[in-house]
Amino acid sequence: MNIEKIKEDAIYSDNQSRLFEIIIELTEEISLLHGKLAQAKDHLDKIAIKGKISLMTELQKIIDLRLNEVRIADQAKERQQMIVNRQFKIIAEKLLKKETFERINELSNVGYITFKKQKSELIYEKLE
Repeated sequence: MNIEKIKEDAIYSDNQSRLFEIIIELTEEISLLHGKLAQAKDHLDKIAIKGKISLMTELQKIIDLRLNEVRIADQAKERQQMIVNRQFKIIAEKLLKKETFERINELSNVGYITFKKQKSELIYEKLE
């Protein structure tokens, strides 16, 4: 396990999935180290293994904090996108003809599968 790579990923990754992967990798490595610790006979080996376990445990804590930061940033982006969508809807409602807005609103509120089926028709259909 490359600790330097994990440190970089923990600091710079904005991907929740990658951070979860790192936590799982660290947990697996800590588990293996506990097994090695139980089998170690030399006192210096035990100290080295305990040091690695301590380092990886601290990395897990740091990654947990980073994961919370990423979640908060993702939620902020999602809220911002919802605001933009709402503002777009309000502006469209005010600037478009009533029939056109109702048609757009109707088309945008169908499920994804239905929209996918209607997509080819929409490409060729000209809205007023």
